[in-house]
Amino acid sequence: ARCVIIPIYSGTGTCIKTIEAISVNRPFVSTLCGVRGLEKDLQHGRDYLLATNDQEFVDNVVSLIERPDYGAELAKNALNCAKEKWSVEKFNEIVTKSIS
Repeated sequence: ARCVIIPIYSGTGTCIKTIEAISVNRPFVSTLCGVRGLEKDLQHGRDYLLATNDQEFVDNVVSLIERPDYGAELAKNALNCAKEKWSVEKFNEIVTKSIS
């Protein structure tokens, strides 16, 4: 897939579709609900593209299709963020600090 589309407008918790898109190194277009729980670390325009309505989804997906290098950069940034913030090593570090 050229990109992942995450049109989640309601719900709770972290959206697994977002984690999946990041883990397979694909750029993604998402609503704020789709990045819930991750929004402190992921930034629109750096790690993914934000859409607040249907037209923004269309515009952003077309942008990723027309600019594959930009999509690759977004995907790389999101994956690097995940490795830095949510890796097993980072988890272990946080747990170790909390029980020390």
